[in-house]
Amino acid sequence: EDFDDMDGWDLEKEGQLLSSCATTPDFTTKLEEDEEFLNGIISSGIPDRVLSVFGCILLSLIGVKKDQIPGVAMEDLLDIVTKCGICLGNAVCNLEQWKSNEADLTAVWKDFFQCLTTAMDGEVAFANTVLPCQAISSLFTTMVAFLRFRPSLVKSVNEQDLELILSYVLLECPLEARKTGPNAEVKYSDVVSDIQKDAIGLLGILCSEPHPDQINERICSVFLTVLNRSHSSSAALISELMNALMDMYSADEGDPNNHESVFRNNNVLGAFQKNVPILRRKIREETDNTDPMDVALWKETALNASRFIKYKQG
Repeated sequence: EDFDDMDGWDLEKEGQLLSSCATTPDFTTKLEEDEEFLNGIISSGIPDRVLSVFGCILLSLIGVKKDQIPGVAMEDLLDIVTKCGICLGNAVCNLEQWKSNEADLTAVWKDFFQCLTTAMDGEVAFANTVLPCQAISSLFTTMVAFLRFRPSLVKSVNEQDLELILSYVLLECPLEARKTGPNAEVKYSDVVSDIQKDAIGLLGILCSEPHPDQINERICSVFLTVLNRSHSSSAALISELMNALMDMYSADEGDPNNHESVFRNNNVLGAFQKNVPILRRKIREETDNTDPMDVALWKETALNASRFIKYKQG
């Protein structure tokens, strides 16, 4: 299937959607009683308790060997961590006054990074000897939410933190572990891909802020290294990388976030020309076992990447 021939958007439906938006009430405006309710949640201490449970389980799993916790118990703990992560994401999104104090927010952020630092012992241990991959995935998902909805955290990320995030982007699931997993429903390759996607998402948020060419060069180099593994990567990971790179190099000349020299020096255009056909093939291969919404997003990425190539070619 040639995605270049796809319009990507149905213009008639787009017009209908815009028309309906004009008459749809704005549900984003909080009513006074909603504000009281949300403040009541904060004052009750519920988000802080969820955060405490989240942190306690993560800390308890660090350094635990696979055979020290029964499999059923480990699955339950990871399930709780995942649900706590989702709750924390919702809290930081909807409760604007929660963790709005700079000192409290920075302390939580440093604790998150400490967990990531401890878990990364040269590589993530797939035998659950350092921290289970699923727990790391939940931690990254939560960090993405915090960085997105508490943008002041951007200035808390230093060069050492950046290198740590990049080390997770570079993760590669060992060949012998790709078809195995902690249980019958989860493969390590999928969990590692989730970790990489969230690490890329973190970097995407950071790159939206003005930064020097030196930092951009480092991030670009890592992204291209992983993109060049495309034959062994999933469509989801390739799509995430391409979206991040397009965001990084779409700024107009004169914009503080324009890094055209890095784009040219690293031949990002050549990487796109090589990998767009691979992404299309991956989409065809993975369509039958994937949520249609995800497939639609991948196709949109492939289409946008083709347009990006033409834009950069002038």
